[in-house]
Amino acid sequence: MRAGLHDKMHRGTSYWRDSKTQFFSYDKLRKDLDLTAEQSQRLKTILDDFAKYHEDLETQMEDVRATGKNRIVQMLTPPQRQRFEQLCNQLPAQ
Repeated sequence: MRAGLHDKMHRGTSYWRDSKTQFFSYDKLRKDLDLTAEQSQRLKTILDDFAKYHEDLETQMEDVRATGKNRIVQMLTPPQRQRFEQLCNQLPAQ
């Protein structure tokens, strides 16, 4: 799983997010920290693991959203369901 995941998913755009607005790219960290070849490979592995973990969390969040939406829809009347769908369509994409 790890072999090449970094390159396939990020193509040089891997990053480590320090906050919601600040991040460090793999290339910047590798260059600015003057990483050895071994450290560079270890960093790629760490970023691959982080990317997979993040992807898994996103999938779980999608499932939670869908489950919540389905539970709401089940309790509504047909006109309320129609209005609910209209309201959902007005929400920004996540």
